Amino acid sequence: MISHPNKTKVFVLSTSISVHYGPYLERALGDTSYYFRKTGEEKELIGYPELQIQNAKNTEKAKQYLKLMQGSLQTDILLLGMGLHDIRVDSKTDSPQIPIDIYEKNLEEILSLSKKLAKQVFWVTVTAFDEERHNNSPDIQFKRFEKDSEAYHNIALEVMKRNNIPVIDLRTFTKNITGDIFIDHCHFTDDVREKQGVFIANEIKNLRESLGI
Repeated sequence: MISHPNKTKVFVLSTSISVHYGPYLERALGDTSYYFRKTGEEKELIGYPELQIQNAKNTEKAKQYLKLMQGSLQTDILLLGMGLHDIRVDSKTDSPQIPIDIYEKNLEEILSLSKKLAKQVFWVTVTAFDEERHNNSPDIQFKRFEKDSEAYHNIALEVMKRNNIPVIDLRTFTKNITGDIFIDHCHFTDDVREKQGVFIANEIKNLRESLGI
């Protein structure tokens, strides 16, 4: 367990989007916080090669990770956000990686596990993507559809509301950024990543003040 008695520990379990905005979030949080995240190098992941990456992947993988980390991971704030992998549609079978009803069930289990590891859990909404660019890319073996992204997003909001989990709406914030924001089908320019990191840090600060934590 990492000990930083004079700092607020902020742990991130999310997609590659969070890997990209992470350095900016860490900087924006400042010296009073200790930022850390899933690295894929945790000793608890020995024997689980599919989990040995920074990315949380889908909700099944995130749930498995949190189960393995029980008793070893403790944090003040846990930032969660997954769904981009769950909505992946197999090009051959037209089946989602994680059906929406299982996604909802997984989120409930993830929150239950998270509350044992963190004093406070925040949900960071999953960002949108360039559907046309994504689905017309010859190098990608799966498709994503914005209608699915919106449906999963709404389910996540329902789950968070039921469980009294504060929401940081990165999805809407990012949609409101003008200009060419993507470097590919779903990942953002460095300028956007910096704005995302600063936005999340400010939201954490505001939520902590409103919640008195």
